[in-house]
Amino acid sequence: MGHVISASCTCGYSEESLSIGAGMLDHTTVCRHPAYCAAGRHVVTVNLFEQPLTCPEGCAGTPLPYCNTPSLQIKRGKGRVSDWDGLTINTGLYTCPRCEAYSLQFHEQHALFD
Repeated sequence: MGHVISASCTCGYSEESLSIGAGMLDHTTVCRHPAYCAAGRHVVTVNLFEQPLTCPEGCAGTPLPYCNTPSLQIKRGKGRVSDWDGLTINTGLYTCPRCEAYSLQFHEQHALFD
């Protein structure tokens, strides 16, 4: 079962609904995760099973998944926001696509989908 997280930055940037994982019917072909889209200056949800990764909003370039791009995080958090199939988003500080500072944080939303 997938779940939803949000992201916010001290600069005022926020994303309220970022999907993680997949449902029972598509878990073999879909693995959603938030990614940094530099071209669009936003956080998007990408399917990690689809290569090459593309921005769902049509921006140029390749979005970088927050779960497996160490350069997008400066300070690792002690807690976990999400752990889907070994792909972890923790409570640390990540690169904000809007201000480009390491001040973006992810938050649990307690919403599930299938």
